[in-house]
Amino acid sequence: MPSATEAGVYAFKSMEAGLYHPPIVAMRINSDIIRLTEQGNRTIKTKLRAAPGETYVGVVMLFSTVVGEPLAMFADGVVQRMRVASSRALAARYLARENTGTMALFGSG
Repeated sequence: MPSATEAGVYAFKSMEAGLYHPPIVAMRINSDIIRLTEQGNRTIKTKLRAAPGETYVGVVMLFSTVVGEPLAMFADGVVQRMRVASSRALAARYLARENTGTMALFGSG
């Protein structure tokens, strides 16, 4: 959506996932202002820290799949770094050959 300011566009997204054990469903919601700039023949998207305190806005909610009650609600920045690191570690573990002893990392951002 167009943003209410000239800064960029507004983006709202949600992501959901669930586990059997423990019986939990998680929902992550992001509410972002994104600046679009042209650089050569590319469009660069930059997420702005537009909320008070120059922060991003995202929240994670956890629910029990046994009784349906909410279990927790917290800012997504609390677990974001751990989530990214653990998902990359699992990907490296299960996608690498069994006899691999060395890893090279290119374009890690």
